[in-house]
Amino acid sequence: MSNRSAGNLRCRYDPPADVLEIDVRDLPGRLRALLLLDGTLTTALEAYRLAPVVVEVLSLDLVALDADTGRWLDATPGAPALSRRTALYDAHTNELLVEADTVMLPERLPPAFSDAVRRTEPGIGDALVRLRVAHRRELLWYGRDPVGLVRCHRLVHAAHPVACVRESFPGVDAGPSGPR
Repeated sequence: MSNRSAGNLRCRYDPPADVLEIDVRDLPGRLRALLLLDGTLTTALEAYRLAPVVVEVLSLDLVALDADTGRWLDATPGAPALSRRTALYDAHTNELLVEADTVMLPERLPPAFSDAVRRTEPGIGDALVRLRVAHRRELLWYGRDPVGLVRCHRLVHAAHPVACVRESFPGVDAGPSGPR
């Protein structure tokens, strides 16, 4: 594990093998903000696009933690977890903006939040705010994968990691020729 920083922004850089390193200083401000800010992504996208964002829950499954996610959540690989896959779309254009994979440890979450997620309530960030669940986000890593820019952060509640969120921004590239 190593720390990388861009100015005052720090992340725990521990990416999987399919994620290539990028220098955030080469990105335009809007892409730096999407990758590095720790607020609610849906709200940031709506502010940037001046359009509502629709969150579609694609799947909700019980899974066993893989080794990377177990390490990021300070949990034992193979432990039971809840996996949720979502897609965020621009409500006006139907453009796919983000694909998100979230792995949660329900036993570390308040019951009301776990229930909201199981009912497939669309936005996890919105549910955290609505239910007043005290939490913070820690950026684990960022980079690019074959699809586009990608980042991963974890949610921490009551001093314990409770969820790991990997967000992919399809079609947004930061390759050698720069962002497109």
